[in-house]
Amino acid sequence: MPRPTIRSMKNTLAFVLLTAAVPALSQAAGEPAVPTYQVNFGDLNLNSAAGTELIYRRIRWGAGIVCRHLEGREIAKQAAHQRCEKEAIGRAVAQVGHPRLTAYYSKLNHGKLPSAAFDPKSSEGLVRVVAGH
Repeated sequence: MPRPTIRSMKNTLAFVLLTAAVPALSQAAGEPAVPTYQVNFGDLNLNSAAGTELIYRRIRWGAGIVCRHLEGREIAKQAAHQRCEKEAIGRAVAQVGHPRLTAYYSKLNHGKLPSAAFDPKSSEGLVRVVAGH
């Protein structure tokens, strides 16, 4: 049985390393990841006013974190930052899908309702706050 040569082993090793690096290279060439923040609310009673207010504060905090990259002193930056936070909060509230939280959001936003679809994963007590566009 022929023994593999050093050259063929080097070629094989190079091939393995390159194929392992392909996903990382393609991800680096793709679009940047959208900032997200995970909010846990499994410990809250959303049927109470205190629980509703606390989850809203957690979501608002997460929106501040994921939209931080848009902060600035210029008026355009401030407007983009506010829009990002508003969209992130609205999507997270809609994902939770709890009527009391939706009503609380609507009250704070002059009757507007969040504009995202319900995400059944949020029923596990977690919601992702994602940066707005």
